[in-house]
Amino acid sequence: RNIESLEILLVSTNKIKVIPSNINMLTDLQKLELDNNYIAHLPEEIGELLLLESFLMHNNRLEEVPYSIGNLRNLTQLNLSHNNLKELPDSFGSLSSLSVLYLMHNHIISIPDSFGNLSSLRKLNLKSNLLETLPESILDFVGIDYEPKYPQDYKLEINIQNNNILSLPNCFFTHPSINVIKDPGKNESYCIIS
Repeated sequence: RNIESLEILLVSTNKIKVIPSNINMLTDLQKLELDNNYIAHLPEEIGELLLLESFLMHNNRLEEVPYSIGNLRNLTQLNLSHNNLKELPDSFGSLSSLSVLYLMHNHIISIPDSFGNLSSLRKLNLKSNLLETLPESILDFVGIDYEPKYPQDYKLEINIQNNNILSLPNCFFTHPSINVIKDPGKNESYCIIS
């Protein structure tokens, strides 16, 4: 078998600084773990890994996300936490299979309106950034064409702790499919799709 047939690449906790542009040769790659390295830049060719389902890139020095990331329509899990990100491309809204997105501990000032297109999203962590507002579109996808297998899959978790948010968008209070449930045992609130 040749390198193109590689499905899983785990290179976490090394001293990698550069991801070569020929990473697009890994056409069968489904899981990519590059976390805990020194990577500051991802090549545009990362968007050619069309079978990629899980991409862990936390604890690096990443300063921007290539626009081509929106091509990864099979991606279900993306962890870009603990990097140096300030903004995200509009192409994020094309990640239609994405269910878990970790962006905590960056320097993100705003998130694109296209986040409202993330129809499979169930967990969004934006904790410890520099967000001042959230777009009204952030909950646009909630309740649309979603048939969960299990009742617990109705839950949508959004963590926006430790930011500079002055007020929540109106959709948090007016969306017809959202109920906020408080868990007194954990002193946490959850948005529940009903």
